Amino acid sequence: MRLALSLIFLVLILFPLSSAQLVFTHDTAMPQEVVEGVQRALEEALVDRLDEEGELSAVLEKDEMGEYTLSLSYGERQLTYRLLGEASGYEKRLVTALNPRWPFPVYIIA
Repeated sequence: MRLALSLIFLVLILFPLSSAQLVFTHDTAMPQEVVEGVQRALEEALVDRLDEEGELSAVLEKDEMGEYTLSLSYGERQLTYRLLGEASGYEKRLVTALNPRWPFPVYIIA
């Protein structure tokens, strides 16, 4: 019983209970695959890591060349990201681009 309670407590400490609010806007004519992939990527890579009082604003647009552009703003910070390649890969590439984790260990030598 103690072990189970300890594990539950540990899970609650490691995972945030609340996160920032995502305000996601896009043109209604955009393919659902693109919209859903971008929204899942934002929720996975950013929303849970941001302060719960904050609001992440995301605007997905299609430019005159037919490419998608994602504009993000959180407080005073802004980022514009152009989605290139096939729509089926947008979610994975966006999560990779927005995730600060390195694919290899970083050692700091003092």
